[in-house]
Amino acid sequence: MAADDDRPLPYSQGTALNSVAPLGFPTVRRLVGRRLQFVPILFILTTVLISLPAPMKGLGAEVRALPLPRFVSLKASYANLRVGPGSGYGIEWVMKRPGIPLEIYQQYGNWRRVRDWERTTGWIFGPLLSWRRTGIVAPWKNNVVLRQKPTIDGPITAWLEPRVRVNLRRCDGKWCAVAQGTVSGFVKQTDLWGVYPGEVL
Repeated sequence: MAADDDRPLPYSQGTALNSVAPLGFPTVRRLVGRRLQFVPILFILTTVLISLPAPMKGLGAEVRALPLPRFVSLKASYANLRVGPGSGYGIEWVMKRPGIPLEIYQQYGNWRRVRDWERTTGWIFGPLLSWRRTGIVAPWKNNVVLRQKPTIDGPITAWLEPRVRVNLRRCDGKWCAVAQGTVSGFVKQTDLWGVYPGEVL
């Protein structure tokens, strides 16, 4: 063999198992060694994925964890209430009052079954609803007092008519701080529809 011939010697002539084989490919021992290096990494990744808590596995798990019933408000300016949870079901009502409070009492996928203060019910597409909380002044009363302070003898700011929508700022379980246009004050929590008695916001 010529002295300038740099081709690797055949295995029978003394080539080590961890040397480079013809055509530049590693021999079997080197390939197996490299693959074994990834086994602990794959094991760790698999363990982490299996141990993830349920809420992190998808939106569906988070939705199922939300309490029922619960209050939300209408985000859309126009929304259909259907007889079933899907766009293939017939339209029973059309809602055209954005911001009104609605109570969710059933859900299926991205659909929510809701009712309003008049007990009108139907299925609505979830993204048409908002987490912003609003309330309706008690339809079962003539007028409701809006006070400057959350006390029964607080100065009167205004009288609110039934079915007037107000924005809920906070509630302590007995009184709610509300705003209606440029007017704000406190209303007894039991004089509102859209917040549960004793609920704290």
